[in-house]
Amino acid sequence: MVDDMIWRVAEGRYQLVLAQDSPLRELVMREAHESPAAGHTGRDKTLDRVSRRFWWPRMSKDVTDWCKSCVVCQQTRPRNGYPDGQLNPLQVPVRLWQVVSIDFVTGRPRTERGYDAFATFTDKLSKMVHVVPMLYADSSAAQSARMYFDQVWRLHGAPMKIVCDRDSRFRDEMHLELHRLMGVQVASTTPYHPQGDGQAEHTNHTVERMLRAYVDANQHDWDLWCTPVEYAINDSRSAVTGFTSFELTYGHAPASQLDFFVEAALASRRGRAKGGRGAAVKKGTAHETARQFVRPLQLAREKLLLAQQQQIAQYDARHKSRSYAVGDEVWVDATHLTQPGDRGLHKKLLKKRLGPLRVLEVFHSDRQMALPASDRGAPSAYRLQTPKQWKVHDVFTVDRLSPVESGSRFVERAKEIPPPPLDVSGRKETHVERVERSRTRQRQGRRWTEYLVKWTGMPRSENEWKTREDLEWDGAGRPGVPNRALLEFERIEAKRESGAREA
Repeated sequence: MVDDMIWRVAEGRYQLVLAQDSPLRELVMREAHESPAAGHTGRDKTLDRVSRRFWWPRMSKDVTDWCKSCVVCQQTRPRNGYPDGQLNPLQVPVRLWQVVSIDFVTGRPRTERGYDAFATFTDKLSKMVHVVPMLYADSSAAQSARMYFDQVWRLHGAPMKIVCDRDSRFRDEMHLELHRLMGVQVASTTPYHPQGDGQAEHTNHTVERMLRAYVDANQHDWDLWCTPVEYAINDSRSAVTGFTSFELTYGHAPASQLDFFVEAALASRRGRAKGGRGAAVKKGTAHETARQFVRPLQLAREKLLLAQQQQIAQYDARHKSRSYAVGDEVWVDATHLTQPGDRGLHKKLLKKRLGPLRVLEVFHSDRQMALPASDRGAPSAYRLQTPKQWKVHDVFTVDRLSPVESGSRFVERAKEIPPPPLDVSGRKETHVERVERSRTRQRQGRRWTEYLVKWTGMPRSENEWKTREDLEWDGAGRPGVPNRALLEFERIEAKRESGAREA
């Protein structure tokens, strides 16, 4: 006992003993973890920093919970290990061209025929591909639908499902109405999740690799090679199915120069072969011929199912399953998201996760929906309550989400409740905590200044750009009461500019 305080000796150091309910515990942990001299280090280093000076019962657990519930750490620390979520691929179709993957590959050099992109159409079962050069800038939803009609529908008929990304050409109202009338389901992937349509991505990589092998130095004749590249892909034997796309679609492979060479060699040895390639067709009834055509297709589908199960087992062995319920709060990976005020800032110094956002709806994959409800497992995607200023689809896959660790048992971790909005002449106004940045906008000869506003009690994802009139609005079109946060921001900016001029 020293000065009415209890001290403990451990590892040659004195530790001040705090009671389990002492209010100093949270102050100590905050200084040891969040102060500028602490640097938001992890659990072990924070615990070491605390234990060198203090001790209380269950101190290790308190420090662990404090670090886990730190909002800044949850937003900034990199992810360790594989993302959450297990593999939920699309179901293997039963019929040819029942499920079609569509994608556009842009950024190609303009050819002499005016093409700067190409579209790929891939059958999910046979892996048959159609490659169509196009002018991307002038393509519309109607032209994309016409392209599919001319290049795919005339050969294979209408599909049951089209898998695509969220390109505006596929999300156009006319396009969606056309699909509705035809009874076609449009399965769009979630934003910035290309593996959702891995078939199309694999096709794109294959086409680009082959074009790279044939295009000459000026790179303006790549569109002339799309047809031979398409043929080469469809005439290549799949490592999974063991058949070429031609064999699964037509029942045999088209003739090529190699076939003619073999036939000529046989004719020179045995005399002219009677019937040509037709002699290779096995004799039998029409039913036997049909069975010979269907058997490879059934075998290919069985091999695809087996390969899919192997991929699921390998993927799930490295990824853990995680599920969220409606009402839970989650963080969203910020890699492909841009908030108001982020433009012009260095990406590497921004938060890695945004939120927290509330879960509104859960989704299962079509493979899961084919199972009983009790066997579906964790959902594969979630609809979130995104801020109105986010220009992005509100459904995210589970691998882009992280749980929000709550620190509700700590007083300082209690979530700040935003104050109720003020009613100004019939309009709801929110409290301004601070003004973070300003920018100058100009349009049609008019010039004005906007301010990035942080609302009191709201996360940074809710920040908005507002004009002075918005911040000082009085409801009657007259100059309103000056906003204190805006005046403080302008005072700091004026002082900064003055210091810069003196320097």
